[in-house]
Amino acid sequence: MIVGGASGLLLASPLTRLLARTSAVTLGEMSRMAAITIDWRVLGFTMLISLVTGLFFGLLPALRFSRPDLNVSLKEGGNGGGFQGRGLRNALMVSEVALAVMLLVGAGLLIRSFVKLTGVDPGYKAENVLTARLYQWDGEIHYYEQTLQRLAALPGVEAVGATSHLPLTGYNLRDYVFAEGRGPQQRESPPIASITAVNPDYFRAMGISLRAGRLLNDGDNQGSPLVAVLSETLARRLFPNENPIGKLIKDDAARQPLWPTVIGIVNDVRHRGLDHDVDLTVYYSYRQWPRRMYLVLRSAADPSSLIPAVRKAALDVDPARPVFDVMTMSERLSNSIATRRVYMSLLTGFAALALLLAGAGVYGVISYVVTQRTHEVGVRIALGAQTADVLRLFIKQGMTVVLLGVGLGSLGAFALTRVMSGLLFGVGATDPLTFASVALLLSLIALLACYLPARRAARIDPLLSLRHE
Repeated sequence: MIVGGASGLLLASPLTRLLARTSAVTLGEMSRMAAITIDWRVLGFTMLISLVTGLFFGLLPALRFSRPDLNVSLKEGGNGGGFQGRGLRNALMVSEVALAVMLLVGAGLLIRSFVKLTGVDPGYKAENVLTARLYQWDGEIHYYEQTLQRLAALPGVEAVGATSHLPLTGYNLRDYVFAEGRGPQQRESPPIASITAVNPDYFRAMGISLRAGRLLNDGDNQGSPLVAVLSETLARRLFPNENPIGKLIKDDAARQPLWPTVIGIVNDVRHRGLDHDVDLTVYYSYRQWPRRMYLVLRSAADPSSLIPAVRKAALDVDPARPVFDVMTMSERLSNSIATRRVYMSLLTGFAALALLLAGAGVYGVISYVVTQRTHEVGVRIALGAQTADVLRLFIKQGMTVVLLGVGLGSLGAFALTRVMSGLLFGVGATDPLTFASVALLLSLIALLACYLPARRAARIDPLLSLRHE
């Protein structure tokens, strides 16, 4: 126990660092995960549990053998340790397999959920995009224009966008949106949408596609008629079975005295995260509705290489106004699912360890049984038992216990996975494919663990076995 605890303590630190490296994808995540250290309270609790477990399972056989029943022992001979011994071994093996099933099911659900989440289309193309926050006040059009012009002139920059609401940043101005000429039903329950100011190049910089009409352009300024671009779902909500281009809308957030005209429809965007529904969005020209803005730069290569040049360009416009919150869009997207990634990595690691221990436990028990029943196997072979008969004997004994553990573990997982339903995305807490895959995987590994010692038993020389006895 002391050696095992010391070995675990030595492995704890490198395994923690390994978890940090495998769970983090971006540099920002790596720096945060690197701050994770071994807490002395967690360490003390772990050592206490280890000692208690070792003492408990060490005392049980010691107490049993301190009061031996010689009559029963002589009757049972070498048949495997008696009914009580077999019952305890089987109970421990069932528990081990059941716990492995529960961990594997939980890990499987999280893995499937994470794969589905990363496959969700956010509505924009995060690759090769750098984002930053501008330090300015509402309405400073001249400052915007100067900064955007300098950034657009940087080598490698393909498009420079500006928006009051960058996806995954949390800030989001939302309000009711009305369509002109709608009936009383829509006036009573109008949709709530994100109200966003952008420059004309924002859609190209973020990779947001035009579905109908046109995008904003440089002619949409303070002296021109008010215009708006809608997201697809909002357009369908406001104008079902109609062409929304040229129709008028209004919202309370923009405080516009006139009704802007819809000029275009773009694809939906998941502003709040991959695990959220698409946002209903109204896009206004930042020249017609100036707000505080985020910068969005699409580059031809690694966007991180642009950071020094972007900082310098902003300071050249105004030395008192540096950009801040500088991060690639891929990092923002990765950070938004970082918690799910950590949960998945942790539970997957524990499940893999439980699978290894369950396989080793089954192998150890069957090997012990083979050793205890060597004389019996020798007699069976001497009387004509075939290799298949000996294999069947031990595999049946081991797999009966394993399948019982798989069944009980599946029932336990069925109840416990409902607790983690809030961590799942696109996968039910009782997903049959995950349950069936885990049961099959564990059964195959247990079958192999039973087969190896059973094969050794089938090769026993009956003469040597009988002479040894």
